[in-house]
Amino acid sequence: MSEKGSSFLANFGQITAEGSPLWKHGLDIDLKIGDPVPSPVSGTVTAAVESGGFGNRVKILADNGKEYWLSHLDSMNVKEGDKIAMGDIVGAGGNSGSVIPMGGGDGSHLDLTVVDKDGEFITPSQIRQMFS
Repeated sequence: MSEKGSSFLANFGQITAEGSPLWKHGLDIDLKIGDPVPSPVSGTVTAAVESGGFGNRVKILADNGKEYWLSHLDSMNVKEGDKIAMGDIVGAGGNSGSVIPMGGGDGSHLDLTVVDKDGEFITPSQIRQMFS
């Protein structure tokens, strides 16, 4: 299955921001701490680590050459080198790292960042379109 038409975004609440003062490249997607986070693509896990302001972050290199970063996870169910399929649960939603609590919430959200095969960031609005 290609990104287009994928139901990845349907797994979560609303999109709360296309970039933020802390990170302009990510699409912020509302979720609750502990919500399962599926992989948006099939590929290989290139990192599953605590990453400073990104908190717990999983990076997935997809077969299409793009790398997908899933940040602010509460926990991670994968490790570097794992082969995963689209929809496999890679972790649980959280608010790890640097987050901005909004509206009295706890700051829990998923930051989805995509880097193309040339190392260029895909804009948050383009990420949204990829999965719409």
